[in-house]
Amino acid sequence: EARDAIAGRLQPFAEATYLHQVIERRPGGALHRYRDLPEALPHLPDTPGEEWRIHYHVPLFTEAYGELQSTQRDIARTLDALRTDPICTHLEIETYTWDVLPDALKADLPASLQREFEWVLAEMS
Repeated sequence: EARDAIAGRLQPFAEATYLHQVIERRPGGALHRYRDLPEALPHLPDTPGEEWRIHYHVPLFTEAYGELQSTQRDIARTLDALRTDPICTHLEIETYTWDVLPDALKADLPASLQREFEWVLAEMS
């Protein structure tokens, strides 16, 4: 039942404009890959997978979307490492996919862009 609920929560992300690759971690650490989220979703109720990582550009400033989690903590650790060892001179914040976010996650675009930059700058300071 819990997986059916998660599948329902993921369904709005299964849009056709971009690929949203899925990597599933199975017991023992084995990885299984799906080319795109719509291909993966039918397998969710019966898969032995323990975790799914889905390539989807969501705002960095939000850690969770209901029971779904972003990789915000991983990004914060990466930004921390860049402060310690600045191996590049610039960063890129990707927001080009925000127009395909599920309606419930869409917010005022200029305000969202501002929040995105403020989050990154706060993490870098």
